[in-house]
Amino acid sequence: MEQLQKKAFEAFTYLFPLVFNIQQIKRYVKIGVEGTGGAGFNAFSHASYLADADSDFVSVNNDTIYSLAGINLSGGPLLLELPESKEKYYVGQFVDAWTNNFAYVGSRGTNGEQSKIYLVPPKFTGELPKDYPIIEFPTEIGVILIRYAIDAADDLPNVQKLQQQTNLSPVFDKIALQPVPEIEQSKDSLSFFDEAIAYMTAFPASEQDQQMIEQNFADLHLTSPELRSDEAKVALKKANDEGVAYLRKLLDNNKENNAYINGWDMNLQAFDYNNQFFEIGALSDSQYVIADRPKAIMTRALSALGALWGNNAYEAAYFFLWEDEDENPLLGTENYQITFDSPPPVNGFWSLTMYNMPEFFLVANELNRYSIGDRTEGLHYERDGSLTIYLSNEKPSDPEKIANWLPAPAGQFRPILRLYLPKDEVLQANFTLPVAKKIKK
Repeated sequence: MEQLQKKAFEAFTYLFPLVFNIQQIKRYVKIGVEGTGGAGFNAFSHASYLADADSDFVSVNNDTIYSLAGINLSGGPLLLELPESKEKYYVGQFVDAWTNNFAYVGSRGTNGEQSKIYLVPPKFTGELPKDYPIIEFPTEIGVILIRYAIDAADDLPNVQKLQQQTNLSPVFDKIALQPVPEIEQSKDSLSFFDEAIAYMTAFPASEQDQQMIEQNFADLHLTSPELRSDEAKVALKKANDEGVAYLRKLLDNNKENNAYINGWDMNLQAFDYNNQFFEIGALSDSQYVIADRPKAIMTRALSALGALWGNNAYEAAYFFLWEDEDENPLLGTENYQITFDSPPPVNGFWSLTMYNMPEFFLVANELNRYSIGDRTEGLHYERDGSLTIYLSNEKPSDPEKIANWLPAPAGQFRPILRLYLPKDEVLQANFTLPVAKKIKK
């Protein structure tokens, strides 16, 4: 029974990103996220403001304006039109149903050039009207997230011009889309696994993973409920009820699996679990692919829970600060300072964003400041070029410190340092971040 229970939690871990991701896509097309508004499938909706404390999306950034489109290719190919943007950074990230990042357009992926690109469903073999580049989706549904950098409020009109030139349209006569499965929940059902099986059937995993599912979870009879033993039912019920708590515990205790330095999780492979699908702008270099498949699957689940829709490090590197210099959790009841000897090395820009725990949401504060970085107005640098950022729930009394203050919640928190288009020393792991030092109030 113990081995069967272990397998049930492994099955939950494998399937969690699929279920959570599709739930978020369905939520998006209906009501929108981060100020975008619901637009239905195959149409962009564009945010008109940066994410703030009203946002309830896990680890959302506060650096860029979002344009999002839920994609459903069951009705055939789409044409994506992108604006030219040589000066202003933007990235269009393509994510399939299983949360794989499989294509990139934008400043790096397509050199900021004006583009027309066909988006086609899996294994598409039809004829297309013109000779445009093609991006093949691994699954019939997915999401495109476009992030446009914004420097200040008066920069918004420049971003809006780019948004207005970002469009999707059907290539052929409109065909009715196949709906995403809806699961009728009942109190006694295995709701998570019922949902997962429906999605897994509609949006199959890679052939490699399908074989793994059949081999590893055969005793659970995931897709054949009528064949499950009583022991399998009990194991799946426990995983159904406790799966998210199980993953949260693993996320909180992930230190032993990652490169923790000075309290920072320096893992550059948090979003490198895709090993099958590489379209325009996505790098298949072994540096950005986790070769150990069980490790990749666990990484995918923890990243979905803690930072859904994050980018690969070559587009944006993410470093999570979990502990202070004494290896204690970060608490809003304490005051901390982080001193960078020099600004983080980027070809784009950088920011440090504050999140609460365990939801990883932005934190309301009197300054309405959710992140701090190289575009923050009035940031104070020392004469030697160093920069000290202050983290606390209580507002500093020193005005100079307020300029560099990143407000924290009263409870436990976890900031993320984002480096957009990081330089080689970051990607080659020749880069160290400073400790969070506890200071007297």
